[in-house]
Amino acid sequence: MTRWPTAWWLCRVEESVAARQRAYTGHVAAGADRAACGSAWFLFYEHHLAGRVAIAAGWLARSRHHLDGGPECVQHAYLALAEVFWPRRAGTAPPHCAPPGR
Repeated sequence: MTRWPTAWWLCRVEESVAARQRAYTGHVAAGADRAACGSAWFLFYEHHLAGRVAIAAGWLARSRHHLDGGPECVQHAYLALAEVFWPRRAGTAPPHCAPPGR
């Protein structure tokens, strides 16, 4: 069984995703919401980079869910980053956020 950092750095995307999903499942089972949020965010990121928009959106929603009602933490910054860049990738950003030349 490959750990996700190793698989990710070796460009073994499917192995990395599988390892991250195992980590996510473990965090959820342990009731570790911040860790589950982080794992879900990285699953969002993996699928986002692979162009799997619908799957990425689902993982981003799960990531948000794990922070609902909790105190601010570093995982909120990851969510904010995703909120800024996700619309640009999906082509739904407001005109003032569009990349130059559009």
